[in-house]
Order: sequence, then structure tokens, then C-alpha cells
Amino acid sequence: MSSGNRDCVFGRLFKQWASVCKLLVDLKRDADTVSEVLQNVIDGVPLLEPQYTPQQALMKRIEQDTMIRQGEAEDKVSMLIRDLHLLFGVEGNTCLETTKIPENPQGWNWEWIVSTLVRRYVDLEAVATEITQIMKVRTAPQDFGGPIKVSGDALRFPADSKPMLGELAHAVRLALQKE
Repeated sequence: MSSGNRDCVFGRLFKQWASVCKLLVDLKRDADTVSEVLQNVIDGVPLLEPQYTPQQALMKRIEQDTMIRQGEAEDKVSMLIRDLHLLFGVEGNTCLETTKIPENPQGWNWEWIVSTLVRRYVDLEAVATEITQIMKVRTAPQDFGGPIKVSGDALRFPADSKPMLGELAHAVRLALQKE
């Protein structure tokens, strides 16, 4: 890039920045939206990338399978509960103890979503043990489908045995306390 073109680009950027600042001062643009766009530029997010719903954005984040190792057990459980609310479209004040997991939330297999989300916080084997005990207590002996197993990188639930979201969060809490 020649010096003349470079000066032209930086001059244009300065004028654009000044215009954006003026629009913000005059309250003609939403500061949060401008901040989000600027953060995307800083983060290198392609500006023409499709917009994601909060659930889709969370799925993209958890697909990276990043383990969350820092923090106290209760902080991790709080993050998990927040993610469960967001992912399954549950209102923030809804009681998770009585909230069932939808069959195919956002078009994804619920077992895969739960497994991918939970393993970010704690070992799946530990959660499988805890959720089995919780469901065994809740379910009549004749209706208990058997223990929850880990197969590959996912929790596998017996047919017609789906935990409530609160049971899942409680199983993660118990597993974290035993770490």
C-alpha cells in the first residue's frame, strides 16, 4: 500500500470514527450496539457473519468444548444453570426442578447438548453416578430405566428416562463437591 493510499485510509477511518462519536453523543445510535460491533471488529468476527440467536451463540461456544476449570463449585453451578436457562429457552425465574428437557431443543439432540455442556464443568462419569442416584430416588422402582452411562463423550440415558433440568444441575453440584 502506498503512503498516499495509507494516509487516505486513515483519514477516512478518523472521519468515520468522529461521525460515530457524534451520532452517539447526539443519541442517534445505541451505545451498546456500537460497542458490540466494535468488539466484533476487535475480536476479528467477520462482519458479514449471520446473526445468531443467544441459543445458537451458546451452542457455538460449547461446541468448542472448553473446560471451565477456574472458580468455586457454586460459581460453576451458577454458570451451568444460566447456560441451561439460555439453551433450553427457560425464563430466568422458572424452577428448574420441575422443568423438563425438550426433545430436540434448537434442532439438536438433547443428550448431546447436555453432555457437551456438563463436561465443560465436571467429569461425565461423576455426573452419571449422581444423576442415576437422583433419578432412582424420584422414580418408582418399576419405572426406573437403569443407570445413566457414559458412552464415548456423551451421557446415555435409558429410554424414557430424562432428568429435570434442576436434577441435572444438582448432579453437577454433587459431582463438583466430590472433586
